[in-house]
Amino acid sequence: MKIAHYEQMMDYLTGPRESFRNGGRIGFANGGKSAAERQREYRERNPYKLKTTDIVADGVKYSIPNNAMKPENAKGFIKFLNKLEKDSNLENYRKLIANRRRRKFKKTI
Repeated sequence: MKIAHYEQMMDYLTGPRESFRNGGRIGFANGGKSAAERQREYRERNPYKLKTTDIVADGVKYSIPNNAMKPENAKGFIKFLNKLEKDSNLENYRKLIANRRRRKFKKTI
């Protein structure tokens, strides 16, 4: 390759780009909006609505998000916490955990 051809190629490859100035396409002022800006504007127009499930445990209604846990697991967990709240000492906690493990083991057999 001739030196003149090499210099011309390097000037082309390392030179400024007209079509991508300011990080955007031609025709947009200051390169247009970034993806984060477009996402923020979309979320302002269309806010995210959290989907919840209503659970009744021990006569009390609870609303939990769908992505938190399965409703049957949440119901058992709420009952566990209510029992622990009535008598919150270490012995009661150990007894509740042992009973929970026994019930879970019986279900799998």
